[in-house]
Amino acid sequence: MTDKLIIDRMANKLFYYPGFYEGVIEVSNLFQFEDMEQFEAVWQDIKRFLKYYQYITSAVSDAGVCVETVFPFGTKDDIELVRLIMVSCIK
Repeated sequence: MTDKLIIDRMANKLFYYPGFYEGVIEVSNLFQFEDMEQFEAVWQDIKRFLKYYQYITSAVSDAGVCVETVFPFGTKDDIELVRLIMVSCIK
């Protein structure tokens, strides 16, 4: 996969898929690491968290309030995008 394609997919998920951005923020707040060794040590826990992460969306219309639960990390590609984002933030 080319770098541009990866960046485009990240942008699409982060800005247009409900719950993806919020999930990445929540994971980065819950799991602290300063180097790749620490990251690799918690990666399995991060993947488990993402697998079960739920985001609740709501919309108001004339018919009332519509509430929907979204699982934004349903595919391996989604989880790999999170991995790329988190690895890119390691100092």
